[in-house]
Amino acid sequence: MKNKTVFFVIMALIINACTPMDHNIKDFVKDGPVVYLTKLDPDDITIVGERERAVITLPAMKDLRPTKVLIYWANRTQSREFPINPEVETKIDLRELKEGAYIFEFILMDEVGNKSLTSTKSTDVYGSVYETYLLNRSISSDRLTADGKREIIFAKVTDATMQMTLIEWSQNGTPQTRTIDATDEGVNSIVIDDFTASSFKYRTIYKPGNEDIFWSPPSYVLDNPDVGKVVYDGPTKRIELPSLSNDDYWRGYEIRWIDRFTLDAKTYHVPSNATSFNLPEYAAAEFYYSALFQYDGDMKSSSSIAKSTSERVNLNRTGWYVPLETEISTGRELANVSNGTWSGAYEAITAKNKSPYLSQKLPYENQSAPERSNSPRAHIEGTDGTCLVLVKGPGTSFRTQHPYSIQHKYGGISSIDVDFGKEIYFIIDMGKVEDFDYFRIVYRRIEAANTVSYKPQGIQLYGSNDPACINDHSKWTAITDRIEPPFCTMPTIQDQATHVQNSTGNVPLRASSYRYIKCSITDWVEALVDEENGEVNRHMTTIQIAQFYLGQTIYF
Repeated sequence: MKNKTVFFVIMALIINACTPMDHNIKDFVKDGPVVYLTKLDPDDITIVGERERAVITLPAMKDLRPTKVLIYWANRTQSREFPINPEVETKIDLRELKEGAYIFEFILMDEVGNKSLTSTKSTDVYGSVYETYLLNRSISSDRLTADGKREIIFAKVTDATMQMTLIEWSQNGTPQTRTIDATDEGVNSIVIDDFTASSFKYRTIYKPGNEDIFWSPPSYVLDNPDVGKVVYDGPTKRIELPSLSNDDYWRGYEIRWIDRFTLDAKTYHVPSNATSFNLPEYAAAEFYYSALFQYDGDMKSSSSIAKSTSERVNLNRTGWYVPLETEISTGRELANVSNGTWSGAYEAITAKNKSPYLSQKLPYENQSAPERSNSPRAHIEGTDGTCLVLVKGPGTSFRTQHPYSIQHKYGGISSIDVDFGKEIYFIIDMGKVEDFDYFRIVYRRIEAANTVSYKPQGIQLYGSNDPACINDHSKWTAITDRIEPPFCTMPTIQDQATHVQNSTGNVPLRASSYRYIKCSITDWVEALVDEENGEVNRHMTTIQIAQFYLGQTIYF
């Protein structure tokens, strides 16, 4: 009996200790359990960005419960619901999107509110900004054949979204168009028969998505008649330009020139119905003409071509002379040729050297060669194989590293370090008064890393007819303000003697008549300093001028 009592007590305790298995969660599932729909696999979602819209394709699903999809974008600040049929693909055209990059979130839902977990997919949506930056397919060559055909060869296509290029022109009252396919690698040229216009416009179509197309900004090919077809009569100042009337977009010409008396820029517009005309105000060595065309409401100008109406004649330099320097302390003349030789190091300066601030012994590789003489006449003799070397003055240049006590003043090659504002210059005595209206500097051609540093970056020209100007600064008259020599910021091309970057070209001056000329170097590239040892790069301490010319323009 006792054992039975113990058994019933233990059973009562066990029964009282047991609680339902769901006692911890039943309060959270009062409405029943949470049911999730099958989540979309992002790899099965296709999104194609178009013009301010996105075309979304959802796959057919094995889970047939979803009836709609909720799509979020812009960090869930915008959303829309779309009905779906899970048995087939669903295509959604999501419109009125701003251009940009998007991350879309997809949640499937059924009729009773059950949802799937979120799936994400990104794409780009295109618009006007994208269109603005599209590049036109470039043209490799464009020419008119002898039989009147226009042959245009385009560059190879490197962008898979490029579709086609459209060419438009209008001749003899009839608009014309042609296209060239960009998707066929074997097609890169087009030949237009009977092309009589003088211009055409072309644009390239891109398709970054599957449907919408985008146009590159237009480009224009504008012909300008060859200079041989332009006639100028000096006595009457009559100009005749070819008519381009076959081109319906042609509107005439623009002529530009620099007046030789005032140096003012002048412009004259030539209407299409009056291409033969007199221009009495014209006074220049040359004029530049451009053909004008009106496309899309805007006037377009062809590249300019120069028509010379003069001949430039260099002054004879045979009688030119380089005045000697004088020593400040004594006033005596100094020899212009150093007795020393170039040894790769700067030697001590003696009274027979040129100014230590300006011109040292020339660093020619072969001192014995006759054309490599160390002469201050190098820049006025007939070869650009030699050069005048002016050692740069203040700053991180030669003088900073090599301070010398001997100073020189006015002369053939000199500087004014104290009295006249750290001037570097050279003087030429032409032997007699000469008329001139242009100058030209030929830069030294050299194979080096810093050829720009050898070029003067600013110059100013002075003239005088008083022999006292050699030693008296007040006797000079400024011919120019400071000039930045053309191509001074571009390197010389050693193996191309006539390359445009190797000289200033003929630079117009106010018509002048002087015997003495001073060329003042106002600006230069400072020499680089080695950060480790503090030494100046000696290959950048000089300005080197191969030839200096003055000349006169003979006007037709």
